[in-house]
Amino acid sequence: MEKISTKFTKLIYQNGNFAIFATADGFSAKGNIIDSAEMLLYEKLTLHGLMQSGKFGKTFCFERYEFERDENELFYFLHQVIGLGKKVAQNICQVVTTPLEFEELLAKSPSKLLQIQGVGKKRFEKIVQGWEKKRALRTLWEFLKPYGVTNSILLKVYEAFQDQSIAIIKQNPYAIASIKGIGFKKADSIARAMGKSVGAVSRLRTCLIYCLQNFVVAKGDTLIESEQLFQIMKDQSFVPGEFELQKEKFLEIVMHLEAMREIVQVGSFVMLSKYYYMEKMIIDTFIANKNKLKEPLFDDLEKFISEYETAENIKLSNRQKEAIKLANSGANLFAITGYAGTGKTTVSKAILQLFEKKYGKESIVCCALSGVAANRIKKQSGFRSMTIHSLLGYDNQSGGFLKNKTRPIEQKVVLLDEASMVDIFLFYSLLQAIDFENTTLILLGDPAQLPPVGAGEIFADAVSLDLVRNITLDTIYRQKEDAVIKHFAQEVRQGRVPRGYENQFSDFYFLACCSGINDSKQIQEKIVQYIKKVAQRFSKEIDELMKKDRWAALIHFQVITPMKETLLGTKNLNSVIQEVLQPLQTTQIQLQQRVFKLGDKVIHLKNKNMDVVFEDENDLDDKATKEVRVFNGQIGMIEYIDSKEDKILIYYPNENYYATYSKNDFANGVVDLAYAISGHKSQGSEYQNTVIPLTMSHYVMLNNKLLYTMMTRAKERLILVGEKKAFEIGCKRKDETRRETLMKYFKQF
Repeated sequence: MEKISTKFTKLIYQNGNFAIFATADGFSAKGNIIDSAEMLLYEKLTLHGLMQSGKFGKTFCFERYEFERDENELFYFLHQVIGLGKKVAQNICQVVTTPLEFEELLAKSPSKLLQIQGVGKKRFEKIVQGWEKKRALRTLWEFLKPYGVTNSILLKVYEAFQDQSIAIIKQNPYAIASIKGIGFKKADSIARAMGKSVGAVSRLRTCLIYCLQNFVVAKGDTLIESEQLFQIMKDQSFVPGEFELQKEKFLEIVMHLEAMREIVQVGSFVMLSKYYYMEKMIIDTFIANKNKLKEPLFDDLEKFISEYETAENIKLSNRQKEAIKLANSGANLFAITGYAGTGKTTVSKAILQLFEKKYGKESIVCCALSGVAANRIKKQSGFRSMTIHSLLGYDNQSGGFLKNKTRPIEQKVVLLDEASMVDIFLFYSLLQAIDFENTTLILLGDPAQLPPVGAGEIFADAVSLDLVRNITLDTIYRQKEDAVIKHFAQEVRQGRVPRGYENQFSDFYFLACCSGINDSKQIQEKIVQYIKKVAQRFSKEIDELMKKDRWAALIHFQVITPMKETLLGTKNLNSVIQEVLQPLQTTQIQLQQRVFKLGDKVIHLKNKNMDVVFEDENDLDDKATKEVRVFNGQIGMIEYIDSKEDKILIYYPNENYYATYSKNDFANGVVDLAYAISGHKSQGSEYQNTVIPLTMSHYVMLNNKLLYTMMTRAKERLILVGEKKAFEIGCKRKDETRRETLMKYFKQF
C-alpha cells in the first residue's frame, strides 16, 4: 500500500460515501469517505492506497485518509458535519483550536461552550451528539486499522453495532459478515488478519449462514437443495493453497447448525430456522382455516346484492356474486384474486358493506404494504385503512410489533389489499396477530404482479396450491368504450403484443418517437425531451391541485422506468423533471451531484426511526415530536428547509405527519426525488397520468410481468414512449421465474 500527501481541489462525483476528487497534484483520487466531501476540500491529507493508470490518466484509489493539520478539521467538523453557521464555528474555534482541546473542553468544562456566542441549548446538544459519533468512529478506526479495513466498512460496522462495535468484533470478528454490503469474504479477510483459522468452526458456520441469507433469501427463495448450498459455500470459503471445503466437513457444519437450531433440513432442502418456522406456521394457518365455517352472516343474501347493485348503479358479474357469497358463508380466511380491471375493488367494497351490516363500520379495517395502496383502498371503499405496520403497531423500542398472538387485532374483519406484495415476514406477523375465532381475514390481490421484494411468494402460492378458499374474477370491465389500459395489460400478462397498440385511445398512447434513429444515446435523448414536454403539460394542473389536495398533486403525474441508470434511469429523469416542475425554486439543499428543492416530490428509501410531528397537532415545535418508523417507499414532499439549523421537513400526506431530516440523510440516500421511480417501487401505487419509457437499452429488464406491473399503475392515462421493438419484446418475453419455497413442497414432507 502506498502513502501520499495531497489536497483535494474539486469533488467530481459522489454517491453516498463513495467520492471521486481532483487533486492539486494533477491526478484524481477515489474512495469512501467518513467526513463530508466539503470538509475534505483544500485540506492537506495523507492518503493510503494504490495509484492506478487508465485511459483518463492516473487515479489514486485510497482506502483511508488522515488530516495533516488539526485546526481546520475542527472548524470543518463544526461547520460541515454538524451544520453550524460559519460565524458560530469560527467563534468556537477562537476558544479551542484543535480536536484535542475541544475534547478536553467537553470532558471538563462543557458549560464554557454554552457561553460562546451563537451556541444555545439545542446547538450544544447537536454538537455533543455529533462529536460523540465522530469520536466513536475514530476509536473504531484505530481498532480496525491494522486489519485492512476501509472507510466504507468502518461506516457500515458503526451503523450496525454503534458503540458496541469493538466489543462485538473482539468476541466474534465474523459478526460483521451479517452487515449488508460487507459480505463473508471481506469479513473473512479481516478475521484471518486477526488470527482466526481457515478451518475454524466459527468461520464455516458463519459462511453457511451467510450463503443461505445472501444467495437464497436475497433471491426471494426460502430454501435450497443441500448439494447446491454445498457448492455455493465451497466457493465462498475457498482460500487458495490453504482451504477447500470437503463434503464431510459441510455435512458436519450442517448438523452442528441444526443442533443449534439455526437451520432446518427438510428432505433434501436446507432452510434458515426462522424462515422454516414462519412459513410452517403460515401453511398450518391456511390449512387449519380452509374448511372452517362459522354461521353465515345473512340468510337473505340476494336482497343485499340487489340493494347494493341499485345503490351503486351497477350489475355484478356471476363471479363477483360468488365472491360475496363466499364472504357470507362464514369462512374466516379467504382470497379474492383478479387481474387489473376485473372489479376487485367493486366486489371488496360490497363485501365490506356486507360485514358492516353485521358488525358495524368500526369493526372493519383495511391494510396494505404501502401507504399509497392503503390510502387508495380507503378512498375507494370508504373504510378505515392503514399500512400493515401501523395496524400491527410497530414498536421502535423493541423493533417488533405490539399486536401479536397474545395481543391480537380487535377488529372483526381485516382486509389485506395488494396481498401479492407481502413477504413471508409480514404475512407471518399479520397471521400471528389474528384470532380466527374472532376475526375474518380477506386477502385481495393480483397474482400477475411482481413478487414481494422480500422472501417468499405467500399469496401466489396459497392461491395456486389451493390452500385458501378463493374466487378468481376474470371479466375485465371498461369504464369507457375506447379505454384499453386494462385490456392491453391482460394481453401483456399472457405474453401477447396488444393488437392495435399504436392507435390512439382515450387512456393509452404509444409514441414511437425513435424511428430511423440507430444510436442508443440519441434515442434516449429524444425520449428525455419528450418526457420534459409531458411534464410541462401537467405542471399547471399539479400547481392547482397542490392548493387543494397535496396527495392528489403528488399522484397526478408519474414517470415509471425499468432502470436506475442511463439517461432514462430514475436518477437522470428525476433531475430533468425537477427542472421542469421546479424551475424558479431557490430554497434548496445543494449536494455535489443532486439538488433538492422546497416543494420537491420525494421518496423515503430506508426503514428508519425519525422524529415526526403529526399535522393535526398544528405544532411544528420540537416539544411535539414523536419518534416514528418511516418506511421504505413512503412518498412525500419537502415542506421546509433551514440550512443554518440543518433541518429539513418532509410532509407525508398519507401518514399525515412531518418527518425531520438532516442534509446527511439526503447525501446518504435516505431520501431521493420521486418524479421518476422504478417499476418495483411503483408496486401498490396508482397514478392519474403515467409515462413509461421503453428502449432496447432496457433489454435485460424487459419481461411481461414487469411491463404488466408498470402499465397497471396508470389510472386515467398511460403514455408509453420509445422503441416498438423494446415494447414487443417486453410483451412476449414471459417471466417464468419460480421462487423456491417450503409452501411449494410441503405436501412432500
